[in-house]
Amino acid sequence: MKWSLMTAVLAAATLAAGCGGETKPAKGKSGKGGGKKPPAEAKAETASPAKKAYDELVKHRENTPEDFAGFRERAAKVKPQVSGTPVQREFDDFVAEVEKSRREVLKMTLDKIGEESQDPANLPHPQRYLDRLTKLEGDAAATGTDIAQALAPGIATWRAKLFGNVYKTDVSDFERSHREEVDEIDKRIAAFREKVKSAGEAVKPLLEALDADQARVADRREWLKRTPAADWVDLLESGASDGWKSVDHASFQLSGGLLTLKGTAEGKGSGLVYAAHSWWRDFEAELTFTIVSEGFQLVARANPPKFGYAQPVSSRTFGTGKEVNLTLKVVGSDVTLGGDIEPATSTQKAIPTGGGIGFFLGAGSEVKVTKLRIRALK
Repeated sequence: MKWSLMTAVLAAATLAAGCGGETKPAKGKSGKGGGKKPPAEAKAETASPAKKAYDELVKHRENTPEDFAGFRERAAKVKPQVSGTPVQREFDDFVAEVEKSRREVLKMTLDKIGEESQDPANLPHPQRYLDRLTKLEGDAAATGTDIAQALAPGIATWRAKLFGNVYKTDVSDFERSHREEVDEIDKRIAAFREKVKSAGEAVKPLLEALDADQARVADRREWLKRTPAADWVDLLESGASDGWKSVDHASFQLSGGLLTLKGTAEGKGSGLVYAAHSWWRDFEAELTFTIVSEGFQLVARANPPKFGYAQPVSSRTFGTGKEVNLTLKVVGSDVTLGGDIEPATSTQKAIPTGGGIGFFLGAGSEVKVTKLRIRALK
């Protein structure tokens, strides 16, 4: 029994020595000998180029957030690399978030330009905000067609408002304060028309205003060349009463060079008394009157049923029982009132082309006119 045990031990030792003294694990089973890697490890190794490309895209965005056009180009190159990999969803979400952020930034910039441009302190300087809009438009175009299209309506709206400010400062205000500088006004109109010609439908109302301005300036140019075409005509002289007409609830009496005008009693409405002796287009007139009660509206180119231009003349302004002198000049669509008030010219867009001079009277009004003469202009 002892011999058998010893024999077994020696046999085992000899076998071990013959194999180099070390028992090695079977190849492919365990240890460092290789074999197939676990599935998760193999998948991670396959996805690593896509992850690397995606990480580089994120890094570029973090380092150069202002270079959105560059980001878009890089994203377009990375997209095929991540397609079908575990990184794709993360990539898609990241790109969508960057796109959304860019839209919001550009929209906030547009809103800020618009808000600042309407500040009263900035209204006299519309060009600086037009330049900022142009830059924003370029940034949007560089960002992408879709974003540029999304911002286009807002940019067009603010551009039209700013062009309206330019029109007011460069054309409208200048025309009112330099009415006789017709050559300079024409130059400003032409320059503004050139500036807005590519702005599209948004500035159509401004172009219509320019057309009206140009027509008025043409009339004014002719007026500056004019001299009186005829002598003064006295509308209160003996025999002139046949030329006076009344419409609706008003009456008149002309006697001894005194024209008495009355509105009807309370509650009866208003009416017009006008001189229909001739058809006046461009003319100047002088009148002296006294308001007994209420007041009236002085009418130029009265042409019933069109009443023409009406200038309120109130007892609150001139008082009652006081003699007042006024002058009236009408040329084209420009009406100038002077005399015992500060001379002022206004432009009337819807004034008839001709008619008489008249008085529009309300209920209870009474006016006595002691002088009224008129002469046509060439």
